Amino acid sequence: MRTTEAERHSAPDDAADLRERVAALERQLRRLDVELGDEESLLNIQAVHALVDLSPREIQRRVDAGTFPSPLRLGSRRVWPKGRVKRWIRRVEQQDRKSVARS
Repeated sequence: MRTTEAERHSAPDDAADLRERVAALERQLRRLDVELGDEESLLNIQAVHALVDLSPREIQRRVDAGTFPSPLRLGSRRVWPKGRVKRWIRRVEQQDRKSVARS
């Protein structure tokens, strides 16, 4: 497959754009590390699913409804700080205990 003259000249531009996007994401990650501290790890949707035993679809429904912590956006990725998810779990457990006590 032959490349055209225009394609040969655009390849370095594409590579430069990609390097800039990667650098921007790395800067964003460093800012999050500073904001979250070392003890906070970031969880992807599969890790959140395993932690809370809700399907990814149900997690998204609850995020949309405002009843589950919203994810952070890192480029096209969605991640949740583990501490936010654990606080949500504790809150739900407390609500469950209160409703059982009332019964």
